[in-house]
Amino acid sequence: MRPWLGLSLGALVALGACMNDFDQFDSVPSTGTTSTSTGDGGSAGDATSTGGGGGAGGSGGTPVVGETECADGIDNDLDGLTDCADPDCASPACLEVCNDGIDNDGDGEVDCFDLTCARSNFCREICDDGIDNDGDGQVDCADLYCYRNNDCRETCWDDTADDNDNGLSGCFDFQCTDFGGCFEICNDGIDNDGDGDTDCEDMRCWTHARCQEDCTDGRDDNNNGHIDCQDVSCFNHPACRP
Repeated sequence: MRPWLGLSLGALVALGACMNDFDQFDSVPSTGTTSTSTGDGGSAGDATSTGGGGGAGGSGGTPVVGETECADGIDNDLDGLTDCADPDCASPACLEVCNDGIDNDGDGEVDCFDLTCARSNFCREICDDGIDNDGDGQVDCADLYCYRNNDCRETCWDDTADDNDNGLSGCFDFQCTDFGGCFEICNDGIDNDGDGDTDCEDMRCWTHARCQEDCTDGRDDNNNGHIDCQDVSCFNHPACRP
């Protein structure tokens, strides 16, 4: 072999070894400052997390819970109800609307059940429609508002007919209290004035001659169930004083 050829072969072997070392360098992880970018897809920016795509700060935004402004003319919580028409705004600052089914002023009373609606046209009792228009629990003639309404007048001398449909008939009706035909007759055995007391049992008859109690004769002279000093009319009689 020629001397120069052997030298050349040796150089090639050494060069191949060096190339293998360079391959090893390429496989070693870099210790530099290279960073992994989160980009738009997963960063705190546009698409996720707090970004514009789905976060609280983006254009979509988180819906407002409850009406927060009650006098701006805007349906802030997007429930179809604006300002005081929204139950979320119930407070004394909101006046009661008497026909919307909402407790606008937040006092626990709705529409005609609220005292502030007492004079509202929506809450006046109509005396012949079978409806509790003013929400006070009384219907038509049973409502004091209808006391003097022509549809609610009681015929006081008819003791059986409830002419005004308030549950009371004839002299038993409070409308007939001062009606002359309902004064107590003190010796006919009838409760003429409808107060539950008959004849001498009725206070209106205590001064009637028929109802005077003889406080010392041992009899119930006025037929009220009490004899002599047991009778209230005898309390001041000398024979009945302690």
